[in-house]
Amino acid sequence: MSSANSTAPSVDYLADPVFAVSPDGVLRYANDTAADVLGWDILDLIGTDVLDLVHPDDFGLAASALDTVREKAFGDLLMLRVRTGRGTWRYLEFRGTYRSPDLADPLAGLIVIVARDVTDRHRLEFDQGDTEVLRAVMANMHGMVILADNRGLVRSVNGAVTRLL
Repeated sequence: MSSANSTAPSVDYLADPVFAVSPDGVLRYANDTAADVLGWDILDLIGTDVLDLVHPDDFGLAASALDTVREKAFGDLLMLRVRTGRGTWRYLEFRGTYRSPDLADPLAGLIVIVARDVTDRHRLEFDQGDTEVLRAVMANMHGMVILADNRGLVRSVNGAVTRLL
């Protein structure tokens, strides 16, 4: 499968990147949006290990998610840094689901992952002194944010923690 032969046309034109990965982490499909966001010719990446594209600091989280997604209806939302074709890093939020091998669809037996590019969230300038903008963004985010120190003690949480828990 590849975006070029379009075996999953219903996801080819989505606004967010969509990937299909074998349970051992090999990229089997990516839509055109994934190519645009990551700056890769996806056909060059088909058949490669997706963990090779993950930032080294995020590798453990990504590997664990691949191992556990088959045990859930949907994997947990997670954010990873992914290497682009330009040698930079993009922040992507991922959520995946495992398609049972006995299903009659072209993605059967694969982990289908929908991603969202959230790189712009990380481009806020913390040292510009505009802490009110940062405070407003953090308070109104839909995702939970927890700030912990190097000992793992929680120093701060955003409003989503209260709303969601």
